[in-house]
Amino acid sequence: MMAAAGVVHEPGMAAKLLKEIAPLLADEGFDLDALGETEGDLDALQAALERATERYNLELFTPVGRHRTQALRVLRQFCEALEADDDELAADVLAAVQPEPSDDQPAVSHVIGLGVGLLDRWHTDPATRAGLRTPHVPVWEPQSQSAATSILAWARAGQAFDGLDDIIVRFRGLDALEGTALAVAACVEALAEADGVTVTEMAAEVLREGAPEGAGAARPRPGVASKKSKPGRGASGNPAKRAERASEKLLFAFDQWLRDEPEISAPTVEGEMALFDLIRAIARQEGLDPYNPRTAARLVEAIVQVFSTDALPGTGGMLLTVLDDFMHFRMEVDGNEAWDPGHDAIAAAMEALNPGRAIIDRALEEEAEIDPDEVLAACAATRVVAMVTPLLDWIGSGRGVTASAGIRRADIAEVAALLGIKAVGVSKRSAWTPDQAPLFDPDAVPVEPVVIEALSMFDVPILAAWWEALRICQVIHTSATRVKPGSMASVWLADDQPPVELAKLVLRVFITGWLALGVRGVYFGEEVMAMTVAYLVRALEPTGEAPEPILPGEFGEVLAERVQDDLRELVGLGVLESDESGFAVPLPLRGIVARGILDIAGAMETDEDDEYDE
Repeated sequence: MMAAAGVVHEPGMAAKLLKEIAPLLADEGFDLDALGETEGDLDALQAALERATERYNLELFTPVGRHRTQALRVLRQFCEALEADDDELAADVLAAVQPEPSDDQPAVSHVIGLGVGLLDRWHTDPATRAGLRTPHVPVWEPQSQSAATSILAWARAGQAFDGLDDIIVRFRGLDALEGTALAVAACVEALAEADGVTVTEMAAEVLREGAPEGAGAARPRPGVASKKSKPGRGASGNPAKRAERASEKLLFAFDQWLRDEPEISAPTVEGEMALFDLIRAIARQEGLDPYNPRTAARLVEAIVQVFSTDALPGTGGMLLTVLDDFMHFRMEVDGNEAWDPGHDAIAAAMEALNPGRAIIDRALEEEAEIDPDEVLAACAATRVVAMVTPLLDWIGSGRGVTASAGIRRADIAEVAALLGIKAVGVSKRSAWTPDQAPLFDPDAVPVEPVVIEALSMFDVPILAAWWEALRICQVIHTSATRVKPGSMASVWLADDQPPVELAKLVLRVFITGWLALGVRGVYFGEEVMAMTVAYLVRALEPTGEAPEPILPGEFGEVLAERVQDDLRELVGLGVLESDESGFAVPLPLRGIVARGILDIAGAMETDEDDEYDE
């Protein structure tokens, strides 16, 4: 199997590699011929080896001088051969490239490194990016086409060169070389079409030494005629080309539809159209029509298959959401049920990729079908909403707060009691004594809750999350010294019950804040957060089974017990229900809890390097 994959044993390869990186190691202060005499430890040598290897790989994939000129010539000749419909010549051009450079040929690494570097530059240069919306990977061996598709996916983000390690690991040498050449050829053809010239002319412009930034940008060319269609290949002679031209109208309609939608899958319409171009490339590779509802389910399978590895995490799910947008567009325009099987296939694939997200999506869909009065009643049944009016009565015209705009220690007991929490503000906590209950005891019988000794309100996460939620929703307003009713307080108090949307917002922000503040300063906070979210997602669609512990062994069970204790606090507030089978979110509140989970997930993704208390 290794021989078939082109893997062979070459005696002396390790010695050869060390000889080549010896000068780089010397720059790091290590002489390979006198390691025994060198001061330093193994860790320092390992770090030096890593830096030297990184420099070696960078030089290996960054041709200069005649090697760069030769690599440009290889890519240019490959494009010209494809333009002439001479696949045999194109294959010969690449076959002449060997692992080691020669007098008249570059190394395989030179062509790959130069090719992906050009792709990154073209896709990040505004002058050329517009012409690369629809690159068509030429028909070739399946593995090489797959490599080209993956390389283009990296290049769209300007990260193909950075992703070389993954590309080389995923595709063997020949497939990586052919994939790079195919990706370059696809982009050269796209630039040529956008500029109205032949592929040969465009290749001569962008695949040459000294090609300026922005070379290949679509622009008027006085005196240059548009590219003529070849017999059998142009729009008039090839049904496939005619279909491709007809699809442009559909693409334009999809683009306009996205611009009128309040929410789309990508941050921008341009970004979503670029992702849809990748979907079209996958469809072409698999011989599928992305505009035919009969092949939609197979296209979903192809997307999942192409991105079944971890090389591009999340890409498969992202493409499926874009394809889902396209199907909704077609269902709205066509007004029939032809796309229903494809839509069902996306739902099944998304649930397989991320079961939790599918549960959240269903909760959001069900939310729209619930009577708002029923939702308001469920919100009002929680202490989070029901105790807002008593809190505003307590605040009156204003009360003092701490320097951090929190509840003063002297007031913690009174305000916490509104939420059913026994807490008292202290300047110093009591010392723990052996006759007290153990810190962790999963088998202990529930007893009367102990009084929480809080140095600040943040020692009572539920209290802090409630206070902060009301401040964020402008029900209360804090300054450096006082808390007063906020701009929304009068709206809240205008009727016996607050407006349903304001009540939902307060509860939603409270859930997000409780999730974040509950792990502030806690060891293994990320694991506790992940497990808490897992329990909440399971509570949206109760199964009677608890999620698996994030960490193995007894310690994982201890963390799970801690999470369940925290969730019982939400039961006390009326946000959750519980029995011997586990936790459940009341049906009218499921959409609110789902949005709170999405909010904390979005905040964690945006500030993944920040501490929770920041």
